[in-house]
Amino acid sequence: RFIAQEAKEKVEEIEMKTEQDHDKEEQTLLVEGRVALKSEFEKKNKELKVRKRIIRAKAAADQLTSKMKSREELLNELIKEVTKKLCAIADDKAAYEKYIVQLIVQAAIKLQESNIAIACREVDKAIVESALPKAQEEFNKFMTENAANVPQLSLVMAAAHLPPPPPQVGLSCAGGIVALAKGGRIKCDNTFDR
Repeated sequence: RFIAQEAKEKVEEIEMKTEQDHDKEEQTLLVEGRVALKSEFEKKNKELKVRKRIIRAKAAADQLTSKMKSREELLNELIKEVTKKLCAIADDKAAYEKYIVQLIVQAAIKLQESNIAIACREVDKAIVESALPKAQEEFNKFMTENAANVPQLSLVMAAAHLPPPPPQVGLSCAGGIVALAKGGRIKCDNTFDR
């Protein structure tokens, strides 16, 4: 009986220990499973956030590219429209001659040189030649009113011409003049294109 009692206690003890080991193992597995699930969730969450950021960045880049293309198209249209209007000014001979006189006077004041050569488009040669004496007169008048002494000014036509008017493939010039001094080393670009 004593041996049976002790055997029974031993069995209960072994069953209890086995049950405790089972509970402990189950708890360990549950904790490890939760940790694994949590780390997997965090990893997937990070990947999702990165994917969202990439999608947002790509959308922003696409939007910026679209804006830049639209802006470029608008600028090109504006340049064409302005060039057309500037060419229209050059087509009105009387008004254009007044602009040429003003541009020559402005260049002469800027350059402050006594000998200035004026370059223009070949189609404007006659207008510029007739504007030179008027520009000389305007320059003298301006300098008399605004300066202590009036410098001597000699205006001549330059041998070189500016590019022809648009729509020209390659270089073109909508109008205006380029004033050259000191053999072309000093230059004042008063063309409509600048």
